[in-house]
Amino acid sequence: PNAIQAAVAQALPLIEQHGGYLAGVDVADKGPVLTVLFGAPLAAGDHPVRAAACALDLAELPATRAIGATTGTVFAGTVGSERRRQYTVFGDEVNLSARLMEQARASGNRPAILLSMVLRRQISERFVCSEPQQVPVRGKIEPVSVACLLKRAPSQGGRLAAWTHSGDLVGRRNELARLDEAIARTLSGEAVLLTIVGD
Repeated sequence: PNAIQAAVAQALPLIEQHGGYLAGVDVADKGPVLTVLFGAPLAAGDHPVRAAACALDLAELPATRAIGATTGTVFAGTVGSERRRQYTVFGDEVNLSARLMEQARASGNRPAILLSMVLRRQISERFVCSEPQQVPVRGKIEPVSVACLLKRAPSQGGRLAAWTHSGDLVGRRNELARLDEAIARTLSGEAVLLTIVGD
């Protein structure tokens, strides 16, 4: 119990610093396993970047053995009864994250951080990752493509490299009108959640 308390006490400030949420602590045969969420219960538009930065910082802690990280759609909410309730997440991405952690631990590199390819793509402008590799994952018929998170990208002029696009948007008048409306509502003090999905 003391070792678990010490590990959580070291990790929690880093998790909170990056805007993460410690959703659970499980005791496994090889030590404590922390479930850390980004983008839930509070959304942040840059949660993949926050998660990657947090993973690198957590990897510096002596107790960290392996990290698995994914991004995607999950069930997130409060479960339980009136006497005991808990905020939690579950779904395929949660399971995959746990399996990637197991695979990272088995790799022999300490501490390894394995990412899903979706997460790798989302952070590729700000972090350096290994080339994709196929790994067998328990519960999956086919091997899964993963990459190792290695380090932050070199800064440019004191700022992290960022993707920019200066071309004009073509079409999307209705979407742009809704975006303008959401910005106006936000500037007037109203809380607005806006989701933009694209390829």
